[in-house]
Amino acid sequence: MKTILLFLLALPVITFCQSDTSHKALKKGFYKNYREFITNSPSIDREFSVVVIEVPDRLEKIGVMEVNYELKDEDNPITEKIWGFCDGVSVYVKKRRFDYFNKLEYVGPYSFYTAGYSSVGVGPYGVLLIANEIWKHIEIYVIAENGDAILAKQDYVSSLLSKYPDMQKTYDEDPDKKKNVKKYLVDFNERMKKK
Repeated sequence: MKTILLFLLALPVITFCQSDTSHKALKKGFYKNYREFITNSPSIDREFSVVVIEVPDRLEKIGVMEVNYELKDEDNPITEKIWGFCDGVSVYVKKRRFDYFNKLEYVGPYSFYTAGYSSVGVGPYGVLLIANEIWKHIEIYVIAENGDAILAKQDYVSSLLSKYPDMQKTYDEDPDKKKNVKKYLVDFNERMKKK
């Protein structure tokens, strides 16, 4: 009985001494900045629900999830800039320059999400072409140490992996590195957590 009681008393200390949010029970609320996210301390505590924005099925299958939030008290909007929010289970981060948020596929030292968007262009005769429901660009973004979402281009991923030369070498030599980038990012995060 004493062992169980000691464990239960130590649990909050064990939980909040982790260096990343992946081991903690995520707190529901809104993050004004990256620091609030990594410390699991959302400073805006408001009741809300997550509203999923419909994306094509093929994007949903590869992990693209775009959402927004709906406040329970619509007459009292949030006026501060929001970096992201958490519903107590998942974390959603603001996509650069857009009015919606993407669900993090992995929460850890270098969290990441998949985003997709369609292209608009001009055809050969000056006709505006809109890719309606044709999502031409599917990209993975990594949340860097400063809180910015960085496109997971090959050189950026390789530089991240340089902390583990064996992992970087395997990545650099992988002919399917673009297809396997999520696997490398997960493996990298898992190794970072063991440090």
